[in-house]
Amino acid sequence: MTRLDPLPPGLLGPCESALGRIYEMVGYRPNALATMARKSTALNTLLALIGNVFREPGRLSSGFKFLIAYVASDAANCPYSSCHAVHAAHHGGETDARAEAITSWRDNALFSSRERAAFELAHAAGTLPTKVTNYHFEVLRMHYDEEEIAEIAMSIALFGWFNRWNSMMATDLETDPYRYAVEHLGGHWTPGQHRVPPPASE
Repeated sequence: MTRLDPLPPGLLGPCESALGRIYEMVGYRPNALATMARKSTALNTLLALIGNVFREPGRLSSGFKFLIAYVASDAANCPYSSCHAVHAAHHGGETDARAEAITSWRDNALFSSRERAAFELAHAAGTLPTKVTNYHFEVLRMHYDEEEIAEIAMSIALFGWFNRWNSMMATDLETDPYRYAVEHLGGHWTPGQHRVPPPASE
């Protein structure tokens, strides 16, 4: 059960329009963001950062960066953030097959050695303390230039914020990302401490 309730629509203050746009894009208002809306200036700054890192045109696709965020969140043992990351990857253009394959990214043929290099960094950086070494960056430089490496690192670091927040708050899961994770991540993913939506019949 969540430790701090999200603000309902109509009480989101200066964040109402921004969260409304997210609703139009993905079909729900993330409970984590609706909880952060108590500090509207901070949330609007965070939303701008999310847009710059994940949504604005970059060297790497939005969907791929969300898969990187999934691997980092999975390593951090944050079910809420990993659920949202894989659902966002789907909205960012990744196929269901690749979303399902992300649970076996080390040896799945759907991912290239280039992609696995980014996932290796995400996995090492997602743990606390981090397990990142110089070797991770040596391998990255075989596949990416420095601007692309910065995009990868920003994707991991930004989800570090959400990993800490949602693990601390035990944020309740929303229906759409929860159902997507259950369907496509299978037994690899469980909701942990996060309360799940009631069945549709209730």
